Amino acid sequence: FITIRISGDSTTGFINLRGKTGVRPVLEVTNTSNVIVNTGGAGGWYISNLELKQGGASGNVVSVAGAGNVVLDNIKVTDGGGDCVNVNNNIIVLNSELTGCGGNGISASGASSSIIIVGNYIHANGASGIVNTATTPAAQILSNVISLNTGRGIYFSGAVGAATAIQSVVAGNTIYNNTDSGFEVTDADFAVLLRNNIFQGEGTAYNVEWVAGSAETRSSHGYNIFYISGGANNVTGLTVNSTESTSSPLLTNPGSGDFSIGSSSPAKATGFPGQFLGANLGYMDMGAVQLQAGSSGNRIGPGLQ
Repeated sequence: FITIRISGDSTTGFINLRGKTGVRPVLEVTNTSNVIVNTGGAGGWYISNLELKQGGASGNVVSVAGAGNVVLDNIKVTDGGGDCVNVNNNIIVLNSELTGCGGNGISASGASSSIIIVGNYIHANGASGIVNTATTPAAQILSNVISLNTGRGIYFSGAVGAATAIQSVVAGNTIYNNTDSGFEVTDADFAVLLRNNIFQGEGTAYNVEWVAGSAETRSSHGYNIFYISGGANNVTGLTVNSTESTSSPLLTNPGSGDFSIGSSSPAKATGFPGQFLGANLGYMDMGAVQLQAGSSGNRIGPGLQ
């Protein structure tokens, strides 16, 4: 639908493409072409309030093969034969829904890839929810619901060079019943800060799986729930600590897309931060959907569509 190429000595570009607020027009291709593609290294994209639909049997919906620096805000991405979003550099995805793609929800690769993924509903895709295979990775994955993907919920894989500091933050997400592991790390040098997440699975695959090394070697984790409803697999390569729980988070109706927590959930007011700087400001809930008790319509979500 839209392809950007740059020739000559120009190395930067700017696009602001937005649908009318509250309308979300549909940009659809019915063959294997990408709906949005950057092949020439143009940066400075801002795309919002649109539905991007790819009806072909193959091909990614959004493909960023250049300099990156793309923002997708309040976008619905659906029906891609390949990945919903495929990027080999930098991208920000906010307040969006990514579903029904044959590949991953978001796939980031390349020597260096910085991804900021905040407040999205990534579900029912044919592979994993979020994949980062960059060799110099950086990821901020915050306040997302990642559910019912055929592969993993979040997958960090690649030959990462020795890390000396935290590269990625995975915080405040609800990761529910993906077919493979909820969160899998395959290189011992991945350094991750894991906070305030709810992991729920059936136990046929791990909620958290550190294939190489362990979470305690380079990473930091706390204030998470790891719950399995059956089976024997919960976590491997990670030792549940005193701030974490293996009890049911008492999600209201996740099978029907309601990921709010009940009033008696162990995720309620047990997250981080809580009391600090000499003042008790109250604790956060764990997971992506906060419970605001005492008001009608008492759920604050991450922008679910």
